[in-house]
Amino acid sequence: IGISFGFILEAAGFSSSRKLVGIFYGYDFVVLKVFFTAGITAMIGLVFMEYFGFIDMSIVFINSNFLWSALIGGVIMGFGFILGGFCPGTSVTAAVIGKIDAWFFIIGIFLGIFIFGSFDTTFNKLFTGYYFDGERLFDTIGISRGLFIFMMILMAIGGFIVGHYFENKAKEELKPTNIKFSSYRFEIFVLIFLGLIILRIPEKSPNTFFQKNEKAILENLV
Repeated sequence: IGISFGFILEAAGFSSSRKLVGIFYGYDFVVLKVFFTAGITAMIGLVFMEYFGFIDMSIVFINSNFLWSALIGGVIMGFGFILGGFCPGTSVTAAVIGKIDAWFFIIGIFLGIFIFGSFDTTFNKLFTGYYFDGERLFDTIGISRGLFIFMMILMAIGGFIVGHYFENKAKEELKPTNIKFSSYRFEIFVLIFLGLIILRIPEKSPNTFFQKNEKAILENLV
């Protein structure tokens, strides 16, 4: 899984700092596309896997939501992303192919872990500040799971359209990354179709592939 993940990051161009910071300068939105694709794929996959009984989401661990640590951590990471062109994951990808600047990011990761661990009591109030009541966002804001996923799909499609517009606009100028930007009409159609299906899927399936019937349970008892 790790090798596959690294290969996908490299194939997406995530070992190039110039490509990664393209989203901040408006000439390449591959970061937005990859993260939205990953999030939407995971959400849709989990919904159908839970419905058909391949996974039980009630026993899946979800990180708790702490507002202040998320906001401040996001600002720090975002500043580093803009300044140097890498995040923790992409720095490892770039270091593997020999990017020297990526090694400074990896050193910084371990340095940050050491500082945070050494001053755990100092950072603890910030780390656990303002807890959201509920790990899942659609529960926090009080809407159904299907509606939330459909809204996220529409948001992703909007992000793709905006990114495609600015990428086409940047074609007229010299860009650090010379790639061909294609449309996503078929993918958008599939996403909307799946989103409409998810709107109709109940959160709890009455029957699953792995659910035993009464006869099988009685036979096991005998």
